[in-house]
Amino acid sequence: DYVVGNNGLNTKYETPALLYYGDVDGTGRKRILEAEMEKGKCYPIRGLSCSSNAMPFLRKKTPKFHDFASATLFDLYSGGLEKADRYEVNTLESGLLINSGEGIFEFRSLPAMAQVAPVFGMAVSDFDGDGNLDVFLAQNSFAPQVETGRMDGGTGALLKGLGDGFFKAIRADRSGIIAAGDAKGVALADVNSDRWPDLLVANNDAAMQVFESVPPSGARSLTVELKAPWVLAVGARVKVKLESGKTYIREISAGGSYLSQSSSIPQFTIPIGESAKSISVRWSDGEMTSALVTRDAMTISRGH
Repeated sequence: DYVVGNNGLNTKYETPALLYYGDVDGTGRKRILEAEMEKGKCYPIRGLSCSSNAMPFLRKKTPKFHDFASATLFDLYSGGLEKADRYEVNTLESGLLINSGEGIFEFRSLPAMAQVAPVFGMAVSDFDGDGNLDVFLAQNSFAPQVETGRMDGGTGALLKGLGDGFFKAIRADRSGIIAAGDAKGVALADVNSDRWPDLLVANNDAAMQVFESVPPSGARSLTVELKAPWVLAVGARVKVKLESGKTYIREISAGGSYLSQSSSIPQFTIPIGESAKSISVRWSDGEMTSALVTRDAMTISRGH
């Protein structure tokens, strides 16, 4: 399954949002046009000032702002649009792509807190120790053009996993996380050596934030350090089996989220009343390695 960030539902954009790309002004240069539908007609999203700065002919064609505001996209660019590429955005929500296991993905929107601003970075971990994966989202964009303005309604969204592919938003006064800047990258790393994953949030043109996790009461943390001839054991798939028969899976990837790299040592939260039984690793070359869990900090080497 995948968590996917998107623009959210708290901006000026609505669906369907349209993009045209091509030589729309006859200059030989390809342009990008943003457009939207209103009462069955297609209108430009960008205003006269910024549009005419890029394409001066628009000032001659529509000398008054009223003329521009009344014109459809096809009135303004006439034959140029016919040869332009057309793209349509039909989903603005951040959400999940649920894998059916047969190569088919179902899109499922995340809770409203995830939709208040654009989502860039994200991290997945069992933050509360209940055995279900939770999601943290880094939000906001301070970089749109002036007439759009900042899209900054987010403070970072922590979503509690319910174990069935659905999530519940956790308020900041309960999570302890406030990341209200131009948050971009997110990574997980154990910064205080307690074997619990802490949260690092990189903010554009501002200091990084570090949120130390408070270990869930009664739960245990199992870490599995992988040693392989290749860098960081990238591509390995780690499966932990509990005494109850339940399994947890982590994959080691090179990069993730927004230009970020979490720790290559996967962490598994073992809930109250559970205990870890065994670990199996499928390395990126297809080889398998298995071991019994004998301690809370395991090391598994390729070929052993």
